[in-house]
Parts: sequence; structure tokens; C-alpha cells
Amino acid sequence: MARSNPLRIINKDKLNIELISDANTNGRIKAIKVSWDIHSVDVNSYDYIALYKQEALNNYYESFQYVDLKANCVIFEAPKEVTSFNLRYHSSTLSKYVDIARSDPIQIQNTDTITATVGNGIITVTWDIYSQPQTSWDWIGIFEEGAPNTTYLMFKYVDVNTNVAIFQPIPTSGKRYEARYFSSKVGKYVDFRKSAPFTV
Repeated sequence: MARSNPLRIINKDKLNIELISDANTNGRIKAIKVSWDIHSVDVNSYDYIALYKQEALNNYYESFQYVDLKANCVIFEAPKEVTSFNLRYHSSTLSKYVDIARSDPIQIQNTDTITATVGNGIITVTWDIYSQPQTSWDWIGIFEEGAPNTTYLMFKYVDVNTNVAIFQPIPTSGKRYEARYFSSKVGKYVDFRKSAPFTV
């Protein structure tokens, strides 16, 4: 017999994110602390929060944790891949792949480094590779600046225990060179990271 005007219920559910970083590694994000403020459903211990790549569908999460009702937070190990992620809250009372709250995007920055120094007739290359797992099939090459990746002057497979490679004898003096790190996970001749150019 009569109808009211439409009433819009605003979703006030949200996830709160705290990024835990390491000051000793260029601010590298080590962990993500997540708390929640959920109003649209009753929270229970079968609800879960999942970590996704930013554009992923809800059935393709990277990892998940059930909510901790006592602590009102959960902590995820931060992804290593250099890309954008978010977290999504899933209620056990709703469809398995429907989220009721999402965090803002979390951008994982590239904190990998490779450094080359010249002295005492040798080139010393050090590296800190975090975004991909290191393997004994990874290698480092010394190149003339701007040379193609297949025309290395010298190369060595990495020592994953020391993260140091020594090259000698050094190339022709007076030219500019660069060290390049190649990850077996990325591609044999895809320079994954390169040093700043240096002169012998």
C-alpha cells in the first residue's frame, strides 16, 4: 500500500594495515599487520583474511590466515615480489569467495642492490637480492656499459653463502663497465639487476 524512499546502508567494514619495515635494508617491508573493523556480520573464528595480488580474483590468494579474535589482528610475512597487493576479509557466513572489506593497495618496492668496486687489480661485486630466491644457477657478468646481455667479458655463478664475487684480471683500462645479476628464476639472459657503471 505504501513504500518508503530507498535507504542505502553504507558499508563501514574496513581493514587497517600497519607495514613493518627494516631500516637496515632500505626500508624493505618485512611484515604486514592487519586488524579489522567489521560491522556488517558477526565476526567469528572461521572468518579469514587473505593476501592477493592487486588484480587477482578471490579464489587466487597468495596466503591466508583465520582471524584471531583475542588479538584482533594477524601478521603476514610481506611478499617479496615487486608488485602491488591487497588484503581482503572473508566471512564464513557468506559465500567462500566474496570479500566484505579490502585494504588499500600495498606496493612492494624494489630493494635489491648490486654494487661493483675496483681496487688492487680486481673487481669486487656484492649484492643483496630479496625479490627472487637465489640459486647456485644465478650468475653475474661483467659487461662493457650498454653491451648486449650475451656479450659478457667475464662471468661467475653466485655464491649464495657470501654474496661476493671477485673478478680478475680486470678488463682494459679507460672504459666504462657494469656488473649485471642474472636470476635463473627470471631468465638466463634477462638482466635482473645491474650495478652503476664504473671505470677501470
